Amino acid sequence: MQEIKEVLRGQLIQLASVMAFGLFLGLFEWRFAVRDNKKYREHWIDALGIFCVFLGACSFALSVAALRKLPVLHSLQTTINELPWYVLVPAASLAADFINYLAHRLLHSKHFWNFHRWHHSPEQLFWFSGFRGSFVHIFLLGFKNILILSISNLNPIVLATIGVQGLYAQMAGHVNFDLHIPILDRILVTPQYHRIHHAFERKLHDSNYSFVWTFWDKIFGTQTLPESMPDFFPLGLTPSEKVGLWRMLLG
Repeated sequence: MQEIKEVLRGQLIQLASVMAFGLFLGLFEWRFAVRDNKKYREHWIDALGIFCVFLGACSFALSVAALRKLPVLHSLQTTINELPWYVLVPAASLAADFINYLAHRLLHSKHFWNFHRWHHSPEQLFWFSGFRGSFVHIFLLGFKNILILSISNLNPIVLATIGVQGLYAQMAGHVNFDLHIPILDRILVTPQYHRIHHAFERKLHDSNYSFVWTFWDKIFGTQTLPESMPDFFPLGLTPSEKVGLWRMLLG
C-alpha cells in the first residue's frame, strides 16, 4: 500500500509539472499561433486524454517498481549503472526513440489503426493534443518505459533522458506554433514536422512517425519534409474513420 501511495504521489507531481509546462507553452501558442483555433471546443476531450495517460503512467510506474527487483536483472542493472553519463544519455535516447518509431508504425497498421485513430482525431492542434490515446495506444508507446527503466534499475540519468524526450514528443510536437532550431532543425522533430503526420490525407499521416529524431524516418523512407507542404493543409480523420468518442477510446 505504501508503494502505491508513493507512485501516486510521484505521478501527481509529474502531472502538475506537465500542466505547468503546458500553460507556459500555451502563452507561446497565444502569441505565435500559426493556425486560428479560436473556435476550438474540445478541451474536455483532451482533458480525458490526459486522465487516461495519467492512469497509464501510474500502472507503468507500479510495473517498474515490481520488475526492477527481479534477481535475473541484477547483473544487467549493475553493468548499465556503471556506464558513464555520456554513454547512457545517447543510448537511452536512441533506444527509446527507435522503439517508439516501431510502435508508432505498428499503430498505423491495419490491425492497430482503430486503437490509434483517436490520437489523429483533432482537427486543430494544441500542446495537449498529443495526450489523446486509447489504452492500447498508451500501452504500446509506454511499454518501452517499463522495459528501459526496469533494466536500468531507475537510473536517474536514464529516467531523466526518456522523461525529457517523452515530454518533448507529447507536447512540443503538437503545439500551435513553429519551432526553428539552428543546426538541429534537420534532425529534430519540430511542430511543423510532426503536424504533417496529423494531416487529413492518408499518405501524409502515414509518414513522419519519428518522435524526437527525424533520421528514423529518413532511414526507413517515411519522411515528408515541411518545405514540401503548402502553408495550410487540413488535419484530422476522414469522414469514414470518424466514430463515437468511446469507441475511439476503447479501440
